Amino acid sequence: MHAHVLTAQFRPEMAPEAQQLFRTSVAPAIHQLPGSKGLLYLADPTTSTVHVITLWDSEADMLAAERSGYLAQQFARMQAFVARPPTFASYPTVSLQM
Repeated sequence: MHAHVLTAQFRPEMAPEAQQLFRTSVAPAIHQLPGSKGLLYLADPTTSTVHVITLWDSEADMLAAERSGYLAQQFARMQAFVARPPTFASYPTVSLQM
């Protein structure tokens, strides 16, 4: 499994509207992509910073989603809400037994 992490800071006055758009439009679109295993939306209300972690069956699925341009289209819809350009990172995941 692989994870893709987007970190962004929303304009504080726009954070609730951005979260609603993400919940109603962007997240469902991500769930429809081949290999998508889920996502986490982590928001810090004091800084309006969000971390969106998408999980993928494989690195190939994650890269295919990125190359398709579909994710970029979805995140472009969020541009009006962002205070500065987002950062991106990708990681292989490690399964730990606890």
